[in-house]
Amino acid sequence: AGFRRVLDRWFGLLDSRAEPRDRYMVLTRRAALALLDGDSDAAGGLMHEAADVGIAIHEPDTGNVLMSQRVALARLLDNRDEHLRLAHDAVEWWTGAPVLAHAVAAGAYTGAGDFGSAAREIAMVTEAGGLTNEGSYLRSVLIGHLAEAAVALEDHALCQELLDEIEPLAGDCGVNGAVVAFAGPFAYPAAILARALGDDDRARRLAEKSLDNARRLGARTWTDLSEGLLADLDRPDRPDRIGTPDQRRAATCNRAELTRNQGFWTISWRGEQATLPALKGMSDIATLIRQRGTDVSALQLASGVPDTATPMTDTIIDVQALTAYRSHLLDLDTEIDQAAEDSDRGRVEHLSNEREQILAEIRVSTGLGGQPRAGANDPAERARKSVSARIRDAIRRVEPLAPDLAAHLDRSIRTGLRCSYDPAPNDAVDWQIRDLPR
Repeated sequence: AGFRRVLDRWFGLLDSRAEPRDRYMVLTRRAALALLDGDSDAAGGLMHEAADVGIAIHEPDTGNVLMSQRVALARLLDNRDEHLRLAHDAVEWWTGAPVLAHAVAAGAYTGAGDFGSAAREIAMVTEAGGLTNEGSYLRSVLIGHLAEAAVALEDHALCQELLDEIEPLAGDCGVNGAVVAFAGPFAYPAAILARALGDDDRARRLAEKSLDNARRLGARTWTDLSEGLLADLDRPDRPDRIGTPDQRRAATCNRAELTRNQGFWTISWRGEQATLPALKGMSDIATLIRQRGTDVSALQLASGVPDTATPMTDTIIDVQALTAYRSHLLDLDTEIDQAAEDSDRGRVEHLSNEREQILAEIRVSTGLGGQPRAGANDPAERARKSVSARIRDAIRRVEPLAPDLAAHLDRSIRTGLRCSYDPAPNDAVDWQIRDLPR
């Protein structure tokens, strides 16, 4: 707690020298203190003033310092848009440190309430080697970001792993760099992990330690968080205390989420979760779930345009399908151009593959002049085969990661010329489907 006196003396020495780099050092550390004190307006102004000075004097660590302070600012503001910007920018900025980038993004997406994206970022941390691949001083700081995501996603195995890592440090706090940003008492993530694992007594002891450390340092945000956690632990009407364990499980077991975010679909239910590329079959499943209990023609799913119930000859149906395909090609061209501008290579490849598949369908169905071939296969039958195959392929891809969910989809989705999602009454699921803006 005596660090402020040391910093004050240091500020005085550097201010007296009137050197540009000294000014940068003072501005960044005053910003860190403002973040610690919970003064978001002062912190924001000092952070960007410092960044302007850093850029002018070619200070090499300017961007890293600003990003680290933005992490603390996002927590202080607790604003959805700020969390989403931070999640995106963290991955863009820390490209050379994937564990850091995706751990920060996981915490930020959790703060924004985007749990599907948080799960994807945790998967990216694992793919980058996980915590075993992070040996720097940031290791303990990153656990705090991962802890928030693990708790929100009810990933008990990850919660236990993180708690084992962080609890031995519960008497200490994290500081990013030489007082660049305060990352909070380690007792706080340990407390929320213990609570998520059902150990309220342990969580309370850790929360009290977090509160004591935060108060001694004058860390307003962390004081508020610790007090809120203690108050929540003492609430008799906490959601995880209502009814018997079986009743609590029953209240949540039917909630499922399907989220599309850029080039991925994330689907979760009953503690299972799968993150897949933006497969067309997943889009078909989302359409059927949105229209639960309603027949949707395979032709509509294949072309992406509303179906019509008017009987038609094979040739007229073929003309309509071709028109829909060609319209969709124009949309795909626009999306491919946008993805290329965004340097999203994965999405460019996915959209280009979809475009080639449609072109192949058109080539099979048309002759000279682009007119429908005489005797061409019935487009409704082709759509049936295509849509059925891609829905079943999507379910097969879900199965290794979320077998119960895959089984539910398999028994609840009917494919054919007309498709539907119509679960049995005792197998109903409360779905939330989101398509996040790209």
